Amino acid sequence: KLGNNLFAGLPLVEMEIPDSVIEIGSSLFQGCTKLEKVVVGKRVPGLSFAMFRDCEVLADVTLREGYLDYVGECSFDGCKRLREIALPSTVTKVYDYAFRGCASLSDLKLNEGLKEIGSDALAKCSSLVSLKLPSTVEKLGGSLFAGLPLVEMEIPDSVTEIGNSLFRGCTKLEKAVVGKRVPGLAFSMFCDCE
Repeated sequence: KLGNNLFAGLPLVEMEIPDSVIEIGSSLFQGCTKLEKVVVGKRVPGLSFAMFRDCEVLADVTLREGYLDYVGECSFDGCKRLREIALPSTVTKVYDYAFRGCASLSDLKLNEGLKEIGSDALAKCSSLVSLKLPSTVEKLGGSLFAGLPLVEMEIPDSVTEIGNSLFRGCTKLEKAVVGKRVPGLAFSMFCDCE
């Protein structure tokens, strides 16, 4: 077990969470502004609230295949150097604001088995030009893609619920395919998609 804020603000450069760890507290590495590389062990059940928030130079993240079920709220909020990340096959939910402010993120691999992506989970991911949604996702939160530089997007037939302002302000969006199980076009769904 690793407690809340355990490494918060420390000048760590890299860290490996061993496979023995089965519980982690919130804000574990928050404000570790020198942290560049992290490996998360396979028995960690989820990435906690604000786990890596404001780890500004974090660029190399390995999430070991195992039991990881969720990416918590604000987990990678403000990780400006994070360019790529792949979610393990066990992840079922990405919470609100999970990747907010990851301005360099251009390669986000979402796993088959993922069911829900929360509101503003990708807010201010200004390098995310393309994204493939898995065929298992059922719920897309409000403003999920708002303002992103996406050129095209397909919402799979598995999706049954979408939040408001889903694509609001996606000024580069040229093509969108909406799956057959989406019950309706939400408020401001394509507003300002010039």
